[in-house]
Amino acid sequence: MATVLPGDEPPTRPAARPAPAAPGWKGFKQLRATQVVPETPTASSFLLRPVDSQALPLPRPASI
Repeated sequence: MATVLPGDEPPTRPAARPAPAAPGWKGFKQLRATQVVPETPTASSFLLRPVDSQALPLPRPASI
């Protein structure tokens, strides 16, 4: 069985980053907080809805 010594490992490349996706819309979108949910005494969650009632794009993996 071969022994691998430090420094004998082949060089590794950093993982390739995926290309950024195009934004769901141009500029900023106005959102309104429609619900506030207290999670702890010092933290709350906010349910946001677009003011213009248009659908928002679906979230991408790891973006929520």
